[in-house]
Amino acid sequence: MEKINYDKTFKINEESFRIKFVGLDTNNSNNIKRLIPYQKSRKYKDMKKNIAIIRHILKDYQESILLISYHCPIYAETIKYSEKKLVYYEKVVFDKIIYSIKYNDSNISFSFKDKDNNILDFQSLIEIKNNINSFIEYIDSLNDIELDISNDTNYLIELYKAFFEEEPDFYYEECHSKMQCMIFLLSLFGIINNEYKFVIKESYPNSQELKNKIDYLYPLNNLKPKETIDIKLEKRINLIGKLIKTHINKENFTNDLMKLCKVLYIKEYYLDKVTSIQILKDFSELNESEVKQNLKLIKMLNTKLKKPI
Repeated sequence: MEKINYDKTFKINEESFRIKFVGLDTNNSNNIKRLIPYQKSRKYKDMKKNIAIIRHILKDYQESILLISYHCPIYAETIKYSEKKLVYYEKVVFDKIIYSIKYNDSNISFSFKDKDNNILDFQSLIEIKNNINSFIEYIDSLNDIELDISNDTNYLIELYKAFFEEEPDFYYEECHSKMQCMIFLLSLFGIINNEYKFVIKESYPNSQELKNKIDYLYPLNNLKPKETIDIKLEKRINLIGKLIKTHINKENFTNDLMKLCKVLYIKEYYLDKVTSIQILKDFSELNESEVKQNLKLIKMLNTKLKKPI
């Protein structure tokens, strides 16, 4: 077991985000490396989400100390756990009313002042009494936080596993591209409901709404979703995945998958299903061989999917 002492602060413009972790890597997973891209991602303004994601990333570690701190011009927030028990929390909000909440070893204190550093009068405190109650409830909730995987997220992960026959690892950008391509293909062939609007971006069909959902999972892996798809649907998805993997270059799989989706998108939405090689070549910016190869695969998919499974 390797002892870990991680303490890094990343600053971007007027924001800073610090994670300190002390503990043991019990499985030699080296997942501590996933904290750096998460800190750089600027997706860390929700403290509860930070705790859930960091704890999931480091689930194979024995945690002694976890400290997370975020500062920006609007507010500053710091939380600290010792042996997974909340021992310190502080939040200062810089607004018309500057308020500070501090929790330390079961003691909680509040400070409310105006911008001139004057303590608020009684009437002003009465007006914000509901905030005090919500602060106490929030601090209490920080003791029991788990990663919330929604039904939509469960569904996406199960589709990915059926299609690619592997666990998704959202730490890698390639996984994001494969998820986009898969959902586009399954939607286009009517295997799943088309819930997303796709446009050609970065040389293949992308959905911003889907991207937002995938980004929420960055940089996670080894997620254990609930079963959300039935066996018949899983078989159809697995059939498409296997057929594509059989006819696409394994060494350049994701790039070739993106090319397939691009040809399909152009045929479906730009050219009213025309099959002219030259026109598809011009629109897709692929060479003739690539266009022919993808048209052949599209025809095979259409034929296969018309047969009962």
